[in-house]
Amino acid sequence: MANELPGAERTNAARARRLKFAHGLFEGRSQAEAARSAGYKGSAKSLDSVASRLTHHPEVCAELERLRASHAADAVASREELLRRHTEAVRFDLGPYLLFDEQGRCLGLDVKRMLEDGKTHLIQSLDAVGLPGKMGAHKIRLKLEDRQGAADRIARLMGYNAPEKHHHEVKDRPVEEMSEVELEAALRESCLAQIRKDPELRKAVLRLLHEQ
Repeated sequence: MANELPGAERTNAARARRLKFAHGLFEGRSQAEAARSAGYKGSAKSLDSVASRLTHHPEVCAELERLRASHAADAVASREELLRRHTEAVRFDLGPYLLFDEQGRCLGLDVKRMLEDGKTHLIQSLDAVGLPGKMGAHKIRLKLEDRQGAADRIARLMGYNAPEKHHHEVKDRPVEEMSEVELEAALRESCLAQIRKDPELRKAVLRLLHEQ
């Protein structure tokens, strides 16, 4: 039937199949599976042969490169995404998702409702723990994302915190292996040690500081 199509339509149909083949490869399908899902027909051997040729087709290669570049850009969360995620963890209200019996006792968490509301990403871990002496009985142990940890990460991203002070251990290290920061710290420590040991040097330093 494809041969009955006008030339332009056949060209567009062929291109669409090649692009679909590229998408199949990008999604992790084997070459033969990608070819079959793109509409190519034949035995497994013939599909392998077609797929082998398609993998070197310029349009397939270009589309795969485009998909990979797009995925790489989307795969890394932006600063704004991180801030939204951490802010949601800080402001999350667990109350609407708690289940109670008629006596007002808490029965657990309505995970199904959290799933429907798109809040399950706030669950850090979810484990089934066996109950002692009760064969086949389990309780669910759930841990939500740390609210204080999320607040600390927001503070760092927004620059709310004072600059962190880092202490560098530089003793018994060759000078060649030291970074500029470590070398500066070592020199400062060495100078201070000499000033503390030498009263005359200490007086001279104090005199210079006083003159300034």
